[in-house]
Amino acid sequence: MERVDKLGNIERLCDLQDVERAKSLIKSEVQALQQRNKLLMIADKHGWDTVREYDEHPLADNDDDDAKLRSAIECANRNRRFRPYDVSNRSKDYGASSIPLSSQFFS
Repeated sequence: MERVDKLGNIERLCDLQDVERAKSLIKSEVQALQQRNKLLMIADKHGWDTVREYDEHPLADNDDDDAKLRSAIECANRNRRFRPYDVSNRSKDYGASSIPLSSQFFS
């Protein structure tokens, strides 16, 4: 269920005076927004690849959160440095572009 839908449900629950269910939905939305903001701050500081590494392991407890983040940062940094099949790392002095233009068309 999207956040907009949940906010509509909270409004309906308030109209029905079902305060306990409204409070429960508000609490879950606050937690979801806090998690979202945390991921955005990590992405701003360390990049989205770090967020992906961090978010892949949702089973870690909150006590392990700091170590989990450090591990995700290190893993993302390693992946940034090592890309053996990345064409941007290859030398550009091969192929037809290295052959003088006059010999490409006139043999």
